[in-house]
Amino acid sequence: GASYGGFMTMYLATKTDVFSASISHVGISNLLTIEAMGGEFGYFGVTTKGNLPWNNSDFYTQQIPVFAANKVTTPLLFIHGGEDTNVPVG
Repeated sequence: GASYGGFMTMYLATKTDVFSASISHVGISNLLTIEAMGGEFGYFGVTTKGNLPWNNSDFYTQQIPVFAANKVTTPLLFIHGGEDTNVPVG
């Protein structure tokens, strides 16, 4: 998956081992830091139906792949470009 698909790829990797391997291309692993890295919560406020970190932190800690990284059991390849302006490497 790429971009939001990369996010979903990482999310699925924390929930199931049905895949032999997966690739996250420019995926966002932590929606909480995207604002600080140059993204904007306006987009995520729409995709998460208004659930923002300051009004529903439980939603984020349950959905963000980085908080469940210890549950990944299959190989996961990360691909990211250093000059990406939409999804910063950080």
